Amino acid sequence: MELSYPIETNELIVYGQAVGNFECAGRIWIDKGGLIEGRIAAHSVDVERGGVLVAESSVRPMLKEDSVKTEETFDTLVDGEYPLPA
Repeated sequence: MELSYPIETNELIVYGQAVGNFECAGRIWIDKGGLIEGRIAAHSVDVERGGVLVAESSVRPMLKEDSVKTEETFDTLVDGEYPLPA
């Protein structure tokens, strides 16, 4: 799935393929067989064995006041489906 707009969320879990720009107030987790390509910013990034991360990345410390202030938050991207609203 290729996204033409940036995604801002609290947490991102990828089981399939996601291409785009992702900013997380918390963590990004890429499952076995998952792939993120593009740019990411998060407080932590976990890549399971068999997951792939091909991205410009920024990992920064968690601050208490950090939170995502968007109307919609997407928490999970599933291969072949649209992001699921939180």
